Amino acid sequence: MRYSRFDVSRRQRLPRRDQRKAAPLTVCVAAICQGNIIVGASDRLLTTGDIQFAPPQTKIVRLTQSIAAMFAGDTALCHDLAMRVREDVLHDEQPGSLTVRECAERFRDHYQRMFLERASNHVLAPLGLDHESFLSRQRDLDPALVSQLTAELWRFEPTPEGVQAIFTGLDNSGAHLYMVNGSTVDLYDAVGFVAIGTGARHAQSQLMFVEHTSTVSFHRTLLQVYWAKKRAEVAPGVGDKTDMFVIGPELNSYLPMPENSLLRIAQVYETARKLERQAQEEAEATMLASVERVTSDHAENAPNAETGRRSGRRSKKKAVQQQSASTGEG
Repeated sequence: MRYSRFDVSRRQRLPRRDQRKAAPLTVCVAAICQGNIIVGASDRLLTTGDIQFAPPQTKIVRLTQSIAAMFAGDTALCHDLAMRVREDVLHDEQPGSLTVRECAERFRDHYQRMFLERASNHVLAPLGLDHESFLSRQRDLDPALVSQLTAELWRFEPTPEGVQAIFTGLDNSGAHLYMVNGSTVDLYDAVGFVAIGTGARHAQSQLMFVEHTSTVSFHRTLLQVYWAKKRAEVAPGVGDKTDMFVIGPELNSYLPMPENSLLRIAQVYETARKLERQAQEEAEATMLASVERVTSDHAENAPNAETGRRSGRRSKKKAVQQQSASTGEG
């Protein structure tokens, strides 16, 4: 019996693709607040192959007036997939009825079809085969060749960075956050926030540190999502330009954050950072004084401790001498 990459029962025997590849160079973050409002942010740095640049355009894609998406990975590939999803939305019989999950799953489905197409073109086409003919003609092919091709198909990656996406917005069931990572779709509503890209951990750490939940106020979330994006700028491949959007609390309420609003948020952030640095400096000064006090106390007590040790040694010596004298008299 012949096996292929597409036979689930055989997958454990095939070389596994490395799931620990580096995250795409960017940061995108979104959070739920007040139960049914979405706040999202991203940088503008785009990656194509080994080239990075920050054009004056947003990476945020509005799919409907209630649903938006952000992408991390090869720019050309992500844009192609995003346009396919948007085309699906435009040709849907009832675009307003689409759920956030359906949009995320359509992106995943397009990715899987694209993956299969590129893998077949890269591995099978040079031998005059495609996916269908490879499956149907396996009995006629050399077993060693089938095994080799199957392994190459299994290890194939359409892009070194991989593809990640956030789909977020409102539908009739409320506000939602989905992350698409290759072929998986995960829901983050219970967490209250989600981030992708090389700056994801920095952004997530900021929101964890301030104990963000989906019930906190809008104004606090607006600042903390911006703060999370700024924190992520220390990660490689994250740009310093910021775009933001808001959806909610009603359906059909997508709002890209205007430049003047972003400027005001940036000013509030810089003021908060200045106060944070001042508090840090004051804490360090207090700690320095404490360390100096402890060091001084230790220095003052050190001679007394040494004197005590010497006195103890003299007492012990005297006791030994007295014991010796007593033994001699006896």
